[in-house]
Amino acid sequence: MKKFTLLVACIAVMAGVSAQNSLSLTFVGQDQSGTYYRLDSVRVENLTREWSEILIYPDTELILDITDGIEDYLRPDMLFYPNPCRGNAYMSVDNMQSGPVRVTVTDVQGRLCAEYSGIVSSGINNFHISLAKPQLYFITVHNGQGVKSEKLVSVGYGNANRIELIGRFETESGVYYVKKMRFDSEALFVLGDEMRYTGYATINGEMRTSVVVTQEQMEDDTVGLVFFHDRIPCSDMPTVTDHEGNVYNTVQIGAQCWTRENMRATTSPTTGTCLVPSNSILSTYSGKSAQWYNSDSATYAPQGYGLLYNWNAAVDTFNVELGELSVSASVNDAVSVAFSGPRRGICPEGWHLPSAAEWTAFVNYVKAEGIYACDNAPNKIAKAFSSQTGWNNNSTSCAVGNNPATNDALNFSALPTGYVGSGGFISKGETTGFWSATQTNAQKANTWDLFFNNTGIYQTGNSKSQAYSVRCVRD
Repeated sequence: MKKFTLLVACIAVMAGVSAQNSLSLTFVGQDQSGTYYRLDSVRVENLTREWSEILIYPDTELILDITDGIEDYLRPDMLFYPNPCRGNAYMSVDNMQSGPVRVTVTDVQGRLCAEYSGIVSSGINNFHISLAKPQLYFITVHNGQGVKSEKLVSVGYGNANRIELIGRFETESGVYYVKKMRFDSEALFVLGDEMRYTGYATINGEMRTSVVVTQEQMEDDTVGLVFFHDRIPCSDMPTVTDHEGNVYNTVQIGAQCWTRENMRATTSPTTGTCLVPSNSILSTYSGKSAQWYNSDSATYAPQGYGLLYNWNAAVDTFNVELGELSVSASVNDAVSVAFSGPRRGICPEGWHLPSAAEWTAFVNYVKAEGIYACDNAPNKIAKAFSSQTGWNNNSTSCAVGNNPATNDALNFSALPTGYVGSGGFISKGETTGFWSATQTNAQKANTWDLFFNNTGIYQTGNSKSQAYSVRCVRD
C-alpha cells in the first residue's frame, strides 16, 4: 500500500511540472553559409546534471525524458535482442504499469512503420518486432507513465513491418532472451537544464569540430551545429600551455593553427633566465629582454596585452649547448645570428615563431577569403585581424579604428600594444607589430604591423633591438 501511495504521489508531482513527457532534439550540421554537412557524431552534455552521451551517425535525434529532478522510478526500461538485428528483434519492457499502451515503430524521417495498441499487465512485457528493410528505427512506448524511445538498427530484411505482444522468450540457459541497447540512458533531464552540444564532421578528409552551442533547453529544438572554415579553436587543441604554465587560447585560420593571445612568458624556455629587467632597459640589441608596456604589468597583463620582446628573446637563440649559436660578436648580440628551420623561440613546445613565409601565407589566405575584406577590397583586411577594444578612433573607411565593434572577423584579436623603440614605449592604442623569425639583414627582422588609421596589414623590416608582440603557430 505504501509503495502504491508513493507511485501515485510521484505521478501527481510529475503531472504538475509539465504536461510534456519528453523532449526531442534534432541536430543539423552546416557551414556559415548554410551548406549542409553530415554529422559523424554529436556530443550532448547536461551541465546541470553533469552527464553526457555521444550520438553516432546515422543518429541525429535525441529523445530526453522530462522529469521533475527526482529519481524517475516509473520509466519503462526497454531492452532489445539482438541490436543490430537482421529484420527481426525481441523487445522486453520492464517497470510497466498495467493498462493501455501504444508502441510505435518509426523510421528516421518520422514515418510510422508499425504500431501496437492494447492492454499490458504490470511488470515485464515482451514484443516481437519485424522490420521490412535495413535502416535505423525508433521504437517508442506511450503509456500512462509517459513516453520512452530507443533506437533499433536492422541490417537485414524481415517479412514485414510488424510489432506484436508475445510471452516471455528465454534462452536454453533460462535467462531472458534480450540484451541492452548500445546506450540506455538513465540520466535525468529537467526543463531549463543547461545543455552543451558539440558536433563532429569529416570535411575535406579532416575531422572538424563545430562551434559549441550552450543553452537552456526548454522545448523541442533543431540545433544547428556550425562548422567554420576558420575562427574556431584548433582541432584537438583549444588551448596550449607554455613552459611557465600560462594558458593560451588557439584559433584555426585556414590550414594554420595560431595562438589567439600574445605571449607572456617571463623566462627563456631554453635557459630559464628571467627576461623582464628590474629596471626599464629599453631598446637594445644585446641580451634577451621582455617588457610590459610602460613597465606596468598590473594594468596591461589583465587586459591580455602580453609582453613586448626584443628579437633575441623572441627567437630565444644563442644557446651554445643546444648548438644554436652563430654570431659575429658575442652570444648576447642579435647581429648576424644564423639559424635554419623553424624557431620555437619563446613559444610553447610543439609551436614556433612564424617565419615570413608563414605570415605571408596567412595574409594571402585572408585576402583570398572574401568574407574578411572590408568593402570587398582584398587589401582592406586590417579590421579582420584586430580586436574590438583598445584601438584609437579614426574616421577612415575600413581603418582599424573606424567602428572597432565590427573588427575581429578572424577571431585573431590583435590588441594595440604599441612597441618599445629608441624613444621608449611608443604608440599604444595606435599600432601593434608581431615578430617573425626571418631576418632582412644583420640588424633587422620582419614584423607584421597593424595601425589604427590604416586598412591593411604590413610587412616591415624593424630593428632587432626594438620590442614587439609575439604570436605562435603550431608545428
